Formats: sequence, C-alpha cells, structure tokens
Amino acid sequence: MTLNTSMLNKVSAKQISENFAKSYPDLLEGAVITKIEISGCQGSRRTDKIDLSYDGDDITDQKSVSKSEVRWIDIKALSFKSTITSRISTLCSRLCIRYSNMWILPVSSMEEFLEGAQEIEREFQAGIQNVVDNYEMHIEAEKNRSPRMSSLIDQLKLTKDDFIKSFRFNIAHFIPFTPISVEGDETQDYYQEQLITDLAEEAMKVYEKISKNNNLRSSTIDRLKQMQNKIISFMFIHKEAAVLAEAIKHIMNNLPKGAISEPRDVAVLQQWFYFMSDASMLKRIISGEQKVTDWLESITRSFNQSSQTEPNALQNTGIEAILDSTNMFQVEPVVENDINNSTFSNTDPVAEPEKSVSQQEDNVENGFDIELKGW
Repeated sequence: MTLNTSMLNKVSAKQISENFAKSYPDLLEGAVITKIEISGCQGSRRTDKIDLSYDGDDITDQKSVSKSEVRWIDIKALSFKSTITSRISTLCSRLCIRYSNMWILPVSSMEEFLEGAQEIEREFQAGIQNVVDNYEMHIEAEKNRSPRMSSLIDQLKLTKDDFIKSFRFNIAHFIPFTPISVEGDETQDYYQEQLITDLAEEAMKVYEKISKNNNLRSSTIDRLKQMQNKIISFMFIHKEAAVLAEAIKHIMNNLPKGAISEPRDVAVLQQWFYFMSDASMLKRIISGEQKVTDWLESITRSFNQSSQTEPNALQNTGIEAILDSTNMFQVEPVVENDINNSTFSNTDPVAEPEKSVSQQEDNVENGFDIELKGW
C-alpha cells in the first residue's frame, strides 16, 4: 500500500486511518512496521587496471567513462541470494501488509513471522557456507570463462573471511503504530516519544561512525535522506515533526556537490548528526521552544567560509577547532519572549518555494518559514 501525501490536506488523517483499519481489521489488535533485508558480496569489483579505447583512441582517463567491472567468482555461486530474496518476499506477502518499501505486521502474526524469518536466515547462512566450502572451485570456474583475466581475478578476489563478513541479514526494529486516531491518549504520546528516540539513536550511530573521518561518502547523505523519509512516513504519529524533515531537506539541498572532503564541510555535517542524536533537543525543536533556523544559517555561513578559507590554514586547524569556530549548535537560554515567538517568519518578500514537507500534513504549524538561498 502507498499513501498519496498530496491528499492529506483534502482528507483528514483520522478518516484515512479509519478507512485503513476497515480494510485490514487484523490491525485493530495492534501492529508494527518492519522490514527484512539481505546484503552481501556481488562477486565483481571495479578496477582502473583495464585500458579502454574508443574509435582507436585511449579513453581510460576520461571522466565520463566508469571503471571497468570484473567478475572474479562464478555468478552461479551467488544464486542463493535470489532464492533468499524470494523467500523473504513470500513470507512478508503472506503475513504482512505492504507499506511503501516496508511492511505492516499485525501483532497476532508476529510470532509466526519471526519463526519464518529465523528459518530463512538459517538458509541464508547455509548458502554462504556452501559457497565458502567450494570457494576456490567457484573462482577457478570464472577463470576458465576468462583465462586471460586470471591474474587480475587473483588480485581482485576477496579472501574467505572478507567474503563472509560482507553478508548481512537484517530485520528492522519493530516500530509500533496504530491506524486508529488516539489523539489525547497516552498511547499516542508513547509512539511520539518512540519516534524521537529512534531518530536520535540512528543519528548517534551515524555520528559515531563518521566522527573520526576526514572525508564523508555519499552513503552518509543517504542516511540523512532515510531519516527524512522516516519522519515523513510517520507524520500520522507526530505531524509536528515536519519541522525536522524541513531542516534535513535544507541541509541536503545546500550541501556541496560531490564528495564531502573540505574540513569545515565535514565538521559541520558531523555536528549536525551530533545535534540530531540529542532526543531532548529534537523535542524542543518540534515544540517550538528552540529555533532551528539559527543553526541552519550558521551552517550556511560555515560552508561559505570553507570555500574562502586558505587550504594551508585549514590543514593546520584541527576538527575540534573547526567545530568550535562554527558554534552553530550552542543552545541559547530560552526566555519567555522566545517561547511566545517560537514560530519562524521572514518579512522579506520571497519567491514561492517548492511544496514543503510540512504542507503535506493538514494543520501542521509552519515552524520553518525561511528563505532557502544558496551557500
């Protein structure tokens, strides 16, 4: 099932919830949202050790040309992954209700679901072990297919340990939800609290992973995008959280293009994840007690400064000093006037912006009314 968010301002969230519950009465006893994913070695790697030519000209160094991909193990050896993916799809389709790229699981089916998932995971591990038991044979099969590539295959192949470590079988944490409007009930307060806690925990995981890095890969931005999508998906639980989705959108729209390698750029993004790992701060942002625009403006200034800073000066500046200099996440004391004027406004005329995340929910207070300018 997918939900057209453009209709949220025409049909009340309560009506949508009630219609959804009528379609799936099993959910009345309670439900969770979950997902099962597998990942692992693809059996091929990219390399720049192969010269490329076009029309007789060497084009190996042309930026429009990707590195060559070389398969180093027989693709048939990894066919178990397709089998496992099919088994997961069958299990979820039988017991769950499709929700975007996730699944809604009635609590009445939770035990059966977990038993099925554990059985599939055992098959997954057995498939990996079967490849490992015949590892050299599968590699030799690929060499026989491309004998002139044997030497390069030996250079690109993974060790058995690295091959095993590349595989993951993940069951997403169960997120409780209800399709029935429970406004004013303590159950809704619990779900709202859980959403903020989950966001903070995810942000901390990312921060701990990137806090010592001098360069950030695109996967870091992907995690930020996933957090934004999570907020949007669960606005029916906590529609006021739209301000956080807007803030993330602003960050992503204004990040430097390509790899993030400038020391100040890296430091700013690291501190943004650190900020989001503070559940109490997220609550203050959502409630309007703390303004997020000051931080976003500071981030804007920080990125602008990074492009104007002498490279030699940055090389002699530690990350901690850079973080201190940005100073965008310092919490100002909240006074009565701040609380009374907690929504953000911009008195200057601006061009009509693209539809914001907050406009996707009916009656969401506009806590993010600022002009989005370039860096």
